[in-house]
Amino acid sequence: MSTEIVDNNRTETATVAAASVETWIGPADRPIFASIHRPADGTARGAVVICGPLGREHVTTYRGVRQLAERVADAGLLAVRFDYPGLGDSAGPQDDPAALSGWLDGIRSAVDYARSTGAGEVTLVGLRAGALLASAALTHLGPLRSVVLWDPVAAGRRYVREQTALYRMTVGEDDPVDPRVSITGAVWHPDAVTGLSALSIDPSWVRKAVEPIDPGQPPRVLCAVRIGDAGGRWVRELTDEVPTDTIELDRQEAFVNPPSFIGSVPTASIDTLATWIVDRHRDLPAAAVRLDVATTRRVGVTPGGQDILETISRRGPHDLVTITTRVDGPPPADRRPETIVLHATGSEHRIGPSRLWVDAARALAGDGVEVVRYDRRGTGDTGTVAPDEDSPFASATSRADLLDFAETLPSAPRDTMLIGMCSGSWNSAFVGAARGAREVVMINTAIWSLRKRRVPLRRAHFDAMESSTADRLFVVLRTVRNAGRDLIDALPYRAFAALGTLGVTNNPERLLRTLGNRSEHVTVLLSPEDSGVFRAGRGLQALRRARAGADRFTVVEFDNGDHTLIHRDLREETLHHLTRAVDRAFRRRPALSDGGAPPRVSSTEL
Repeated sequence: MSTEIVDNNRTETATVAAASVETWIGPADRPIFASIHRPADGTARGAVVICGPLGREHVTTYRGVRQLAERVADAGLLAVRFDYPGLGDSAGPQDDPAALSGWLDGIRSAVDYARSTGAGEVTLVGLRAGALLASAALTHLGPLRSVVLWDPVAAGRRYVREQTALYRMTVGEDDPVDPRVSITGAVWHPDAVTGLSALSIDPSWVRKAVEPIDPGQPPRVLCAVRIGDAGGRWVRELTDEVPTDTIELDRQEAFVNPPSFIGSVPTASIDTLATWIVDRHRDLPAAAVRLDVATTRRVGVTPGGQDILETISRRGPHDLVTITTRVDGPPPADRRPETIVLHATGSEHRIGPSRLWVDAARALAGDGVEVVRYDRRGTGDTGTVAPDEDSPFASATSRADLLDFAETLPSAPRDTMLIGMCSGSWNSAFVGAARGAREVVMINTAIWSLRKRRVPLRRAHFDAMESSTADRLFVVLRTVRNAGRDLIDALPYRAFAALGTLGVTNNPERLLRTLGNRSEHVTVLLSPEDSGVFRAGRGLQALRRARAGADRFTVVEFDNGDHTLIHRDLREETLHHLTRAVDRAFRRRPALSDGGAPPRVSSTEL
């Protein structure tokens, strides 16, 4: 079979396998990023639109949501995943005062797109806050085949209260002068928070969405909750209003809020959801699917009035999903191509910490300077999601993808800037050491040796095993590790640094020297936690020795904030320093810089 694909006003017929197509949907002045999963034979018995969560939960569940889309597409349904306006890769600021109406408009745009393909009747799935938003949008969507509330947030007020409290407990307080509201993974305008707080799931809206209800048919509403939540009050209210199947899902808390950077996809639960959804469409006729694909859209305007364009593509031998940001118009004829690469961490996809890479790409793109962000295999939208998949810090596959992607860049290494945070900074250093670069920016670096192939021994690894034997093993291994550390820490510096070359100690000297020889400049930005790691690895001595050979280093220690850049003020101060680094590396025009904004977080340059 074949699927008709319309790409940038050009229609072609192509034979396709079951895969995803990335596109912009929605209004031209505020495009929405979406991934469309279509069945391999080019027909569908219906469509599934998945409304994802907000904030950090959007990131932690991203691959699981993708797996659900893949499962239903393999079973003959079209699936649409999308980012709300101001979230993920979609256009718009995340702190827009009208964010709530934008999120609801995004759901309508996704449902309209699903129907425009000719796939047939639509099932709407909402995960966490996505279920709350989906419920609020139901009255404007028309009749639906079925509705799935997946680990739903039933009341916006409680959700906002929990999320803001979690932010304060785990991250800290923001500048009180700024009225915006922070949660883990996002920052919102007070108006948006007020609107979200006023929402709650209305069972009567759910009932109207799936009418008419046939008593002889299975329920067309599914409420999938965490273990022990099936008897909750609002679940009873829903089942009293409309015939509802209720199931309890294992591992849901760890899926949505993993205890550390180590998380995994609960494939068994996702298969249960997929089976229920597919059964509701099983008796419907299949129809040919037609996809309207737009790969380039305007996503903003520079301070100088130039349109900012973003293009979706796939690069390299493994089709790594990539978004390229540039200003409209041809690059200067007298300048070589220049590129900024934003490297993702092991557990986040291309949007970066709390969407920083999206904001940075649109702030840093300039005349002749393109900014690219991408997904390695096993992250974001690249590759099929493996059963019970997790996100390792580093692997042979990810290292190969780093180098393969670098080969696709239009710029030479001397005209390329590499930026990364946490394990993404290791990725930047790995590429910079292998190929060279104009500048390497390493943010909150925790591992300073390129010989490291595994993350250090951490409690989280053993907690993830959920085993008392693993707990006892951790205690033994930690005791041995700490004894070895004490012996190593007592070594003279030269011996300590030599072990760092072998990857035994976390000494920065070898890496700094390598990058200093392979690039024009190296910028290191460190949160208090990461500054502690740097100093514990005798980083001050390493920096002095590296500068003796080539003084190409800027090292900044921040006095506040967190390793993961969830802290709003540190994140925005980091963007300020990135702008300065790009200004230096690419001789940017002052109009494209953020000027002399006062620092939100105090810092010390070493």
